[in-house]
Parts: sequence; structure tokens; C-alpha cells
Amino acid sequence: MSIEIRALAEAELGAFIDYPYDLFRGHPYWAGELKKDVRHLLDTGHPFWRHGERRLFMAFKAGRPAGRVAAIVNSAHNNFHNDKAGFFGFFDCENDKETAAALLSAACAWLKTRGMDSAIGPVNPSTNETCGMLAEGFDGPPMVMMPYTPPYYLELAEAAGFAKAKDLLAFRVDVAHGFGERFEKIVQRLTRGKDIKVRHVDAGGLDKAIAEVKEIYNSAWEKNWGFVPMSDAEFNDMAAAMKPVLKPEYLYFADVDGKPAAFGGAWPPSSTAPTIISITTRRASSASSTARTTRRPRRPCCRPPARGSRPAAWTPPSAR
Repeated sequence: MSIEIRALAEAELGAFIDYPYDLFRGHPYWAGELKKDVRHLLDTGHPFWRHGERRLFMAFKAGRPAGRVAAIVNSAHNNFHNDKAGFFGFFDCENDKETAAALLSAACAWLKTRGMDSAIGPVNPSTNETCGMLAEGFDGPPMVMMPYTPPYYLELAEAAGFAKAKDLLAFRVDVAHGFGERFEKIVQRLTRGKDIKVRHVDAGGLDKAIAEVKEIYNSAWEKNWGFVPMSDAEFNDMAAAMKPVLKPEYLYFADVDGKPAAFGGAWPPSSTAPTIISITTRRASSASSTARTTRRPRRPCCRPPARGSRPAAWTPPSAR
């Protein structure tokens, strides 16, 4: 059966958004984002597209949608890293290597016309949003900002000539009975001699807290693979989307010597108990371009998808 790859007009954005919901209809674990949120993110009025551009492609077989992909140029990334990397994202496809290869080839060809010399993905549309393909943990639903992709996606990407660039690891920690004596001893050793206080955000201080989160986030992730600092407009847009569900008591700060140094938050999933999102250290984490690992949340769990504190917030005792 012949495959048609079509570059979509803006009026066809709805079909692009709808495709994965049709592809995975009835799947026990796939959980799509709200369509209105995806539309907002892909709309050219979104702050990301002030420094980015995109081209949307869909594959058709006998007039039937068979896959989709977005080719993305992120000038903020290339200016920050001094390279010419292109990206692909919002990739979904039926289990057919020929179709996937045709889609990804179309995306790469468009990126080349924009002067890009490589293609990294999937990122939707950057590492500040959802990204990667699941490499393990296919037997459960995804966690917040972690996409579910079936096992064959990795095979499609590899057959099209892509190779894994980085792993993003999600850690599951059972905290029903505390963290254990060994963990507590590590915490005591690392915090010895420091004035460290953990605090909730006051009900009236959410706006100030969000500004502190942005500063810490960009500082903490600066040296991580694939990171792009969020602009004020991007961060404010994300904060506006979070505010309706982000209660002040869900957000924690760690102050070192009276100054905000790290933050962590609890994000309540729609169907399970709150998931703890912990942001604590900068040096041990990196994002994923073609592989992502998650574990099924069977009870409240600790997930550090983006970990970071201010680089000079503390010095490990071994380095003193």
C-alpha cells in the first residue's frame, strides 16, 4: 500500500492533535494530555514559537491517517549550545517501519532546508516539556509529564536510522515507612554545618514562589544535556496553567543560609494519590532524546524528573 506524506496547513491542526487519541483508543495504559493543552502548545501564538518554528507532517494510507510528526527548529537551543540541531516531536505512528521512516525522513528533509545538521527527538517541543520514548516500564500508566509509548516505537526509530542519545531515569521510592536509616544518615552528613530550612509556600505568596522556581530551575539545569533556559514568557505561561491545581501546600522550598536554594512540589495525578516531584541536585540527571524509563506508580511515590539546586547552594563534605 502506498504511503503519502503530507505537510499540513494550520487549518488541519485538529487532525494532527486527534491522531494519537484514535491510534491508542482503548489502550489500557496510554494517557494523552488534554487536547486543549496540546492545541495551546502547538498554536503559533505560544511563547515557545517566538524563538522556534515548526512544520507538521502526517502519513496517509489509502486516505487513512497512519502517523504524524512535527519538525522543530529551536533557535534558543542552538544559541545556547552553539550548534545547529533540529528536532522532531509529537511523533506517533502505527506499527509500520516504512511509514515511520517516511515521516521521519520528511521531518529531517525540512530541518535540512532550515540549515540544521542533525535531528534529535522526540521532544514536544523541547526538553522543558514532555520528551522521549519509553524504554522500560510498559506495564503501567505514565506519570506526570512522562509520555507512554509502546515498545515498537523504539524499533521504528532505530529502523529509521536513529540511535539512543540519553536516558532519562524515573526513580520509584516507597515512602510508606519513611526513607530508612541509611538515607537519613546520608542527609545528616550532607547537611552538616549548613543552615538549611524547608518551608511551605504561604497562600498569598504563590506568585513570588513561582518567580523563585524559575530562577532556581534555569540555574540548576544550566549544564545538563539538552537543556534550554525557559524565557519569562514561557515560564509565565506554564505557571498560569499550573496555578489552578497547584496548591501552596504542594510546593516546598529549601533555604540555605536564608536564601532559596532548591524546591520540590507535589503534583496530584487525576487517578492516583499525589506524586511527589522532587528537584534537588543538578549533577546527576540528564534528559532523554530517544529513550525514557518510568515505573508504574502503585502508591504515592517519589519521582525526580528534573533535579536541581543552585550550583553554589551547598558543598558535599567530601569536597570541603
